[in-house]
Amino acid sequence: MRDLNEIIIFAKIVELGSFSKAAQFLGIPKSNVSQKLAHLEECLGVRLLQRSTRQMSLTPTGELFYKHCERIITELDAANAVVLNQQESPRGLLRLSLPVALGQHFILPIIDEFLDQFPDIRLKLLLTDHLVDVIDEGFDLVIRMGQLADSSLVARRLGVVRQRIFASTDYLAKRGTPKTIEELVEHDCLGQSGNADIAQWKLVGAGAEKTVCFTPRVVCNDPLVLLSMVSAGLGIAMIPDILLSLRQQDEKLVCLFPEWSAPPKDCHALFPSHRGMAPTVRVFLDFVIRRFSVVSSSGGT
Repeated sequence: MRDLNEIIIFAKIVELGSFSKAAQFLGIPKSNVSQKLAHLEECLGVRLLQRSTRQMSLTPTGELFYKHCERIITELDAANAVVLNQQESPRGLLRLSLPVALGQHFILPIIDEFLDQFPDIRLKLLLTDHLVDVIDEGFDLVIRMGQLADSSLVARRLGVVRQRIFASTDYLAKRGTPKTIEELVEHDCLGQSGNADIAQWKLVGAGAEKTVCFTPRVVCNDPLVLLSMVSAGLGIAMIPDILLSLRQQDEKLVCLFPEWSAPPKDCHALFPSHRGMAPTVRVFLDFVIRRFSVVSSSGGT
């Protein structure tokens, strides 16, 4: 079994770029740093660092070994944090990855309230629609929409996001109110991403399904921009309920066919099972779940 102290020393040499800086940071003599590294390389039977009087670099094997060492140290830090936070209020760095739209329009507007409640928590946020590797990239928690792939991560359901059809009173006064879903194709419909020549809305309601195919007047990948366009009377669009729940209701907005919506999407938080639930993760989850319940109680779900 490897000495964890040797692993920590090796990682600190690589992180700081020198033996002297690693020794200074760790508060031990430089000779001890050299001895520990030499012993680690001897036990492994490989050279981890190429070093000369002028420079130092990782060998190919050293690069692979360092990636695993980083993960080990992250786990040690997490274990220490869990123990400490059991005795104190939640504190420390919480690393989150969120889908772009959900992060921008639901999570970010409530972050200030969360940080006010937990002043000792710091946040590192990555907004991306790409699936990050929670373990390898060192995230404490990620939020994902829709169906989940099988994984070793623990999943906790936050709530449901629905989209319904909205228009403004100004638009309806000018163009008339569609009486049936089929009449939507005669109106200026706004699409979210997708093809600029043809778009479709899949709708569910009353135990049935319908699909509306249309040529979009505007295509935009930002739901908040679509909401602004609808409010300005430019057309009809599908709007997520979470956008409406966090802002004062626009009296100009009218929900058309409220019994119909896009298929609901479950929203889940995922975190590594082997880390347990750190207090920082627990309080963030509880906070977000409460905010999703506001969406539900307001009729969004």
